[in-house]
Amino acid sequence: MELRKFIATTLREYLNEQQVFETVDSGNLSFPTDFIKLQSRVQYLYQMGAMRPNGVNDTWYESKTVLTKKYRRIPIKFKIIKNVDGSDRGYKITQVGFDGDTIFIDNQTPQTGDVRKSIDDYYDKFSTLMSNVNVGDNELENLIKEKDITVSKNIYDGDLYETAIRWIINKRFNILEKRRILKYLINKGLSTEDAISFYQHIR
Repeated sequence: MELRKFIATTLREYLNEQQVFETVDSGNLSFPTDFIKLQSRVQYLYQMGAMRPNGVNDTWYESKTVLTKKYRRIPIKFKIIKNVDGSDRGYKITQVGFDGDTIFIDNQTPQTGDVRKSIDDYYDKFSTLMSNVNVGDNELENLIKEKDITVSKNIYDGDLYETAIRWIINKRFNILEKRRILKYLINKGLSTEDAISFYQHIR
């Protein structure tokens, strides 16, 4: 990856992550054209010998488009919620995490106020997982020899990101071997953010 592009991308993501939802580029969504009107109504349930109300009457608008922001490089997909007069109401989180590696809290998608904590906890769990993976100083070289893989250029040429692309996504390694490669690269200096972005490919 070109260094200048990498630095620019990293800086832009860092600035965007400082405020996860306070300022969102809605992509020039037009109200109400780009929104769906939703409603909920009181339901009466038979409880303790009487009909009791459950819920409230409510009407709101939800954007048809799913938007994405990132916190600590983890994607957060959400929809914009508006009141019937078009004023901002908040956000509906539809997914936290990568496709195939989704983050939940008690088997539920995190609510807006829990998004940061859920991602911070994910980082902690990832660090704990990787701390239990033991690798040697020549781990990558040894794994390649075990697989009898012929390489046309250096196995490790100093670019950790490119090395990760070349070997972590390689289908000739199983999940446990890929974890060992990832831990090896982390030991060599691959950032936790980059490591997590590759981790989705070895689940």
